[in-house]
Amino acid sequence: MGREKSINVPVDRFTTQVSNMTIKMISRRAKYLIFQLQDGSCLLLYLILGR
Repeated sequence: MGREKSINVPVDRFTTQVSNMTIKMISRRAKYLIFQLQDGSCLLLYLILGR
């Protein structure tokens, strides 16, 4: 089953914001991975697990 990948900001803006950023910490909450970045922002990744 294919799923479309998406981000909630324009690709150019996303690339600019995360380029050369250091990940300070990674945590997990349910099916989400939370990447805490050096500037205090977070990148949220939803884990899609197959059966």
